[in-house]
Amino acid sequence: MELKSQNGQHAQNLFDHAITLLPCVDQLWYKCIYLEELLQNVPGTRQVFERWMEWEPDDKVWEVCIKMEEQYNEMDRASVIYERWIAVRPEPRVWVKWGSLRRRGQSRIMRERFFIMRWSSMEMTRSKWRRLKLCLAHSPKWRRS
Repeated sequence: MELKSQNGQHAQNLFDHAITLLPCVDQLWYKCIYLEELLQNVPGTRQVFERWMEWEPDDKVWEVCIKMEEQYNEMDRASVIYERWIAVRPEPRVWVKWGSLRRRGQSRIMRERFFIMRWSSMEMTRSKWRRLKLCLAHSPKWRRS
């Protein structure tokens, strides 16, 4: 009703209150995001997605968030969202989806982040980290891109 009467601010307040009270209802989150995009409020849309990501939603939600960032050519933000998604669900299919960014010019960044995330999940001493950095710095395979 608020959207039909073009009272966007009041509709935003209603949806914000609704997702605060019922954070597990995906439909409310989607409508809130739709409203923010309808009002062309990209920072507001990102804030809603950030709040939703704290609840670790379904994979479809992560994909929608990444697709939005790619739509605005924010590949770095999309890559960071992939990292968070992998931290929540470290499954091969998510890694493969993140690998699709390699075709878009993110190969060097992805390799670095992959190694950091992979090795940080294991307990490493400072000497092992130094050794790893030296190996990566002197390896011609990693300096190419």
